Amino acid sequence: MTDLVVASHEFVALLNALHDRRERLVVRYPYFNLALFEYDPRSGAITHGVSEEALDAAREKYTPAKPKLADDQPAWSDLRDAMLSAGLLRYANHDEAAATLEREAANAANPSNPNPTFLAFDTNALYNRLPDRGLPLDLLTGRMGSFRYVVSEGVLAELDRAIADKYSEADVTSLAAKLHEGRSASWLRGRSFKKGRRAKLGYDAVEAFTKHTRAMRASCEPLATDKETNDRLIAQSYGAFRRAHHADLLLLTSDGDMTRHAQAAGVKSLHLQLPRETAIPQGFVDERTLARFVHDLAVAFGVVHLSGLNARLWGDWSAKTPAHGAAEMLRVDHGGGPVMETFARDVEASRAILRARSVV
Repeated sequence: MTDLVVASHEFVALLNALHDRRERLVVRYPYFNLALFEYDPRSGAITHGVSEEALDAAREKYTPAKPKLADDQPAWSDLRDAMLSAGLLRYANHDEAAATLEREAANAANPSNPNPTFLAFDTNALYNRLPDRGLPLDLLTGRMGSFRYVVSEGVLAELDRAIADKYSEADVTSLAAKLHEGRSASWLRGRSFKKGRRAKLGYDAVEAFTKHTRAMRASCEPLATDKETNDRLIAQSYGAFRRAHHADLLLLTSDGDMTRHAQAAGVKSLHLQLPRETAIPQGFVDERTLARFVHDLAVAFGVVHLSGLNARLWGDWSAKTPAHGAAEMLRVDHGGGPVMETFARDVEASRAILRARSVV
């Protein structure tokens, strides 16, 4: 097998290679023996998408009995979040959220308003890539310059906690006995659990976003062991930040309970309601959106296979660094063949052009 490390935007080169050879892209999850979706490069459309019912059935068949390992197996919520963060889906209240942000942006840009306006992020906002992806379907397009940004240290601490949990030898043995293609579960040894893989991606993304926008941090009391207490502490940290900086502040969250904690802390919030789709939507999809979707699936699911291409995409691997995470990199293992060889050659040619330009 040959391995490459490629950025999500470079994945478009694979779609081009498939288009030229009139071949389709079929992405499957090997451990459930399940095709997730099929894409036709010629029409630029998803022609098949797995349903929530089918994913749940496969999950029930292959999931180990141990609760910790059962919870870690990919669920419909993970697939939905990958569609959301990639821009394949909108929030259920997208239009109302856009109107709210428009009002806040106008208030922030008003010369008579003496207070800076901050957008603040809940932990789920980082899991769903709100800061660095600009919100699904560009909710913040044209508004970014109106706001300042703040992230609670409590949010970052929650991400850091999630990163710490990794697969043990006993975990790998249990998984190998239950999962389809379980023999390959050995790659999981020492890797992060699903929540940790997504948390690392969110942490790396917010670090890059913070440097780009000079986002500030709100200090927070040490976290407790239960979610509700931590939600209150995070909301209170944003409330204290707002008062200390004499600021207007809007907290972005997908958690209805967090909106109540925010209200109690004197913080305005925008509840971004999760979509309710029960199948991957079929039809035309932008190539960059599709590339992001494949990347986010590989991170959430750990690994996905490209059927017919003898290729695997890994969302986590031993040499992965924060820079890889911020740049949305995947490791690609493949056994050669015309499509994959064309893909590798085109990626290298593109990088060579960029290197030459940087010298000039």
